Amino acid sequence: MNNNNNNIITKTCNIGIFKTIQYYKEVISTQIVLKELAERGYDEGLVVVAEKQTGGYGRSGNIWSSNIGGAWFSMLLKPNIKPDDVKDLLLLLSHSIKNVIEQKYYINCELKWPNDVIVYGKKIAGSMIEMSTNKHNRIKWLVAGVGINLNNHIPEDLIATSIALKTILKKEINVRKFIVNFITNFTELYTQKINKERG
Repeated sequence: MNNNNNNIITKTCNIGIFKTIQYYKEVISTQIVLKELAERGYDEGLVVVAEKQTGGYGRSGNIWSSNIGGAWFSMLLKPNIKPDDVKDLLLLLSHSIKNVIEQKYYINCELKWPNDVIVYGKKIAGSMIEMSTNKHNRIKWLVAGVGINLNNHIPEDLIATSIALKTILKKEINVRKFIVNFITNFTELYTQKINKERG
């Protein structure tokens, strides 16, 4: 069931731990939105997606151009792992992006440590993780942010270093379908990782 409220569309998502996706027209950053929701006690598995970010950022606070047409989203996770192991989840994000692009669109990708996905020598996607810990240094929540250039216009000053999937394939990409494919792939890798930690 969809609910329209203040330009937010909420959809049910039953892919592993992911149960709800909130779609926004425009936000400063999906990371900011979801961190606020995490602090308000929202459950693991909430995904926030925006058509456009006006203040999107990546690792180390680097500005991320987030025009309409790209896949800009964040996921709320509450894994029972040590903060030092979060870097492994960052690698899972990159692998999931790579898997979707290669398996669904037949474009070879490379991973550039720690969080960039590269096609034809140019950046097509990146990811990041921000977290909150308790007094015992255990994770309360973490928010995993993903940015993927799909149909969005690449600014002139970034053309030499960035590329969009539409530019490569010469056709429009279904953004929501891409995100669902990503969530499906990430869920499999994430579940394996968490189960291994428990084992």
